[in-house]
Amino acid sequence: MPEFSPALYRAGAGEPLVLVHGFTATWRCWLPVLPFLVPRFEVIAPTLHGHDGGPAVPQPAHSLAEAADHFELLLDELGVGDAHFAGNSMGGALSLEMAKRGRARSVVAISPGGGWAEDDVREAKRLIRLFTFTSFHKHIGNLAKPHIFRVHTITFQRSQMAWQKITAQISLLGR
Repeated sequence: MPEFSPALYRAGAGEPLVLVHGFTATWRCWLPVLPFLVPRFEVIAPTLHGHDGGPAVPQPAHSLAEAADHFELLLDELGVGDAHFAGNSMGGALSLEMAKRGRARSVVAISPGGGWAEDDVREAKRLIRLFTFTSFHKHIGNLAKPHIFRVHTITFQRSQMAWQKITAQISLLGR
């Protein structure tokens, strides 16, 4: 029976496929591909700790390894052992971490986060600046400008084609 809540989407039958969203997102970012995946997989799309609708953070994560510990806790609570993983951004990084820990049958990592040393203070400061309210507000203000809006519309149309390609790649899992 399908399970649907702010914290979790779970439906389908077959090999388990865990969909892992990126930073500040929720499981809902996978809505465009769910109809293609549910007929072939048991799709498990949780909202991660500390994200809108997800469980409370057990303790702050200060590294990818600690975030992966939280994610493994969540997988254990959901009764997920090893599975196929598809993740975007931070979700891609967590999916790759699950492979390193032996929990992944396969991984599709879409633009996975990370790629810098954990002690890289400069990169951490850059990310903090990027996600500050001022930066975010400035970006949202730019969306109201017609020429910027057109760029985002074109990006959205291209992203629809990208979702189709991603869906095709994910559907090859388990073959």
